[in-house]
Amino acid sequence: VFPLLTALVSIPSPDNNKDTWQNFFKNLTGRWQLTGTMKAQTLHQECSGDWVLNRSFFRFRCRAAAPDSSGYESIYMIGYDTEQKRYFFHLFDIYGGSYSDTIGYGTLNGNRILFTFDYPQGAFQNEFIYNENKNRWTMVLRQENMDGGWSLFAEKTLVEIE
Repeated sequence: VFPLLTALVSIPSPDNNKDTWQNFFKNLTGRWQLTGTMKAQTLHQECSGDWVLNRSFFRFRCRAAAPDSSGYESIYMIGYDTEQKRYFFHLFDIYGGSYSDTIGYGTLNGNRILFTFDYPQGAFQNEFIYNENKNRWTMVLRQENMDGGWSLFAEKTLVEIE
């Protein structure tokens, strides 16, 4: 049993297609300073991105940084489902299971990827946009209104910490 298991573990995962999603998220590895606004609240966080589980997932961790004393922390797990041929985003944060049980699904289009979460209270979007010239990221978060339109929930800028 163990030799077969070892052989299976050493086979490269088809999720590791470096010409697609890994090429995009490699630009988000390292340490980042996040600033922005969420509704009327100013955001200050320190974040880090890295590959985990044999490069099958991209993990992005954030936590509140001075002057923000909220204690907020989050972990994003992002991957690609080769069977469904779609990207997914699993969010874990200090608000617990009620928001963590919904997975966002996304589409990569050039320098951006848009994830949509179908929460019971309404749809939510998180879009990652990479500015290659400035090596800077923008995250635009939108929530669906009762009339089916979209409104801005948060806008975040990520600048690499050197």
